[in-house]
Amino acid sequence: MSKIVLTITVLSLALFSCKKEVTNLQDSKFLNVEEKNMSVVAKRTATWCGPCGGWGFDLFADLKQQYKDEAVFMAFKTAFTYVSPEGNTYYDRVNDLFGIGGGTPRFFFNFDTINGVNHAGIGSIAQHIDAEVLAGANYEYTLSDEKIHLKTTTKFFKAAEGDFVISPFLIVSNQVGEQNGHPDGPNTVHPNFVANLAHPINTQFKDPWAYKVATGKIEKGYQINLEFEVYRNPDWTEEDISFALVLFKRVGGTYKFVNAFTK
Repeated sequence: MSKIVLTITVLSLALFSCKKEVTNLQDSKFLNVEEKNMSVVAKRTATWCGPCGGWGFDLFADLKQQYKDEAVFMAFKTAFTYVSPEGNTYYDRVNDLFGIGGGTPRFFFNFDTINGVNHAGIGSIAQHIDAEVLAGANYEYTLSDEKIHLKTTTKFFKAAEGDFVISPFLIVSNQVGEQNGHPDGPNTVHPNFVANLAHPINTQFKDPWAYKVATGKIEKGYQINLEFEVYRNPDWTEEDISFALVLFKRVGGTYKFVNAFTK
């Protein structure tokens, strides 16, 4: 009988040891997440819109210079379906979720609901950059002919409570096409187009906006890896592709901006 007890004890210790090694191995696979805030500078725009190709194009370029390395830049564009048909859906969805409103071009910052002129709310960029960091993210991706495989790590730098989600937006630049009001006309080079949302691998469920990273009471230092895939046009090169990882706190059907990341 004592031999049986000893055997069970040895097996239990071996299994416990294996589990510990697997946990450590998993931890070692986390990407490094910098404790840094990045804002979002976004616009709703259209290829048929004359002002979008005029002052809208110029303002977006100026903001990219002004907030370089401090913000993620996103162009929610309609009538650009030959680059990515899914892009049109996000042009509509961002307005449905955040009530951006107004005509095009329409600039907004950190997904604030802003009633007023296009520059309203721009002060939230500096406020967010200087604020204490709640959570952040990092990513790496690999390309195949038809897909982009995306790995993300999200890390919390403060204890938190609630329902937190991530939106892994595929951003495509350097796409040549029509832009009314731009001096290059049909040969305009379009930057930072929100082409699609990456979705988790090995699942049929596709959320239209964001995926859960944490819920309930979250400890400081909590980390999670998520893997996604998204369609890739074979003509898109690595220079054309980036991702905008946007973290939100979800409250019912609303989303409150937390942080963003790109590289």
